[in-house]
Amino acid sequence: MKSIFLCTFLLVSTLTFCQSNQYYPNAFEKNDFIISAGLGLGHWKDARYPYSFRTGTFPAINASVHYGVSDFISLGPLFAFYARTFKYEKAPDLLVFHAHRYFLGGTASIHVSPWIEKVITQDMDSEHLDFYISLGGGYKGTIFLYPELVKNEGEAAIIAFAGMHYYLGDYFGLFIEAGYTPFSALVFGITSHF
Repeated sequence: MKSIFLCTFLLVSTLTFCQSNQYYPNAFEKNDFIISAGLGLGHWKDARYPYSFRTGTFPAINASVHYGVSDFISLGPLFAFYARTFKYEKAPDLLVFHAHRYFLGGTASIHVSPWIEKVITQDMDSEHLDFYISLGGGYKGTIFLYPELVKNEGEAAIIAFAGMHYYLGDYFGLFIEAGYTPFSALVFGITSHF
């Protein structure tokens, strides 16, 4: 745990140093708003249902809004949702049920493109590329719909992932995120910043 705090401290210190010596325009800056919406792929398997398998699916959708509190840090809410139909087989039982899962929470992101351009390579196009690392948390809930029963349960959850925005113009672009997002290993979609 101490090493995580040490790495975070060193990264923020380096980013602060780079900010004072910055020569390039950046895709992300202080006071920017970023709005993103996307689809998730590669669902994380829930170990609580070892005898079930999915028979139908609604892909995970993610939506987020971020605000730049500095040239390197943004904060904002994140919402995710997906629906699955499960077939549970463990002799002698056979049960088909639906699960609607949702995540309500927030993330903090460190935008590292200026640091990459300053320290690692000056050939990166940080005017259009925005690399970031996000850490967040929230409430992950599930609404189970059985043939004769509706059940709701949930728990606190932590998420961590890395991502990239690529802006095709001044306000519109694409994004991709990989890691432990609320429900998927990979999320991709469209983004806008202003």
